[in-house]
Amino acid sequence: MKLIISEKAIAGERIASFLADGDVKQINVAGARTFQFNYKGEEIILVPLRGHISDVEFPKEYSNWMKTDFKKLASAKVLYSKKEYRIIDGIKAVAPDAKEMIIATDADREGEAIGLEAINYAKQTNKNVKITRAYFSAITKEDMDKSFNELEEFDYNFAHSADARREIDLIWGAVLTTVISITSGQLGK
Repeated sequence: MKLIISEKAIAGERIASFLADGDVKQINVAGARTFQFNYKGEEIILVPLRGHISDVEFPKEYSNWMKTDFKKLASAKVLYSKKEYRIIDGIKAVAPDAKEMIIATDADREGEAIGLEAINYAKQTNKNVKITRAYFSAITKEDMDKSFNELEEFDYNFAHSADARREIDLIWGAVLTTVISITSGQLGK
C-alpha cells in the first residue's frame, strides 16, 4: 500500500479523482477522513491534512506573562505539539502498512513543512517507510500524471527553513509583545 498526504481535503479529493483507476471510497480511519483507491494496480490511501497538524509553542512554564523573564523567553526551547488529533491518529494507523509515503502538499516552503509534520507522525509507527515527493503547480489531470510519474526526493532542508521561520515568529513575537507591554505599562491589558 502507498500513503499519499495532501495539504487539504479538497486537494486530496481532486488528486484521488485524477489518479484513481476506478472508484474512490471515502473511509474514516481512526477518526480521519481518507480517500482509498487503486492507482496503477496498487492500493492507495490518501490522508488529507488541514494545513499544519502541529502547533509551535513554548513549554508550559512560560505561559504566565507576569512571571516570564523575556530574556529567558528568547532562548526557550520551542515545542511542536499535536493540533489535529484525528488526522494524526489516522496517519499513524495507516502508516504501518505503507511501503511508500508520497507527500503531495503545496510546492512551497510551507507545504514542505506541513509534509514533514505528517512524515514525523508516520515514522512513529513505520520507521522504514520510503518518503517521496510529488511536486505540481496545479491540480489538473496532466500535472497529477506528470508529478506522480516523476516522484522526487523530499527536501528536508526546505521544510526546516519554514519551521525556522515559524519558531522565529513565535519567539520574537512573544519577546517583543512582552517588552512593549512592560515598557508601555500595558502588561496584561
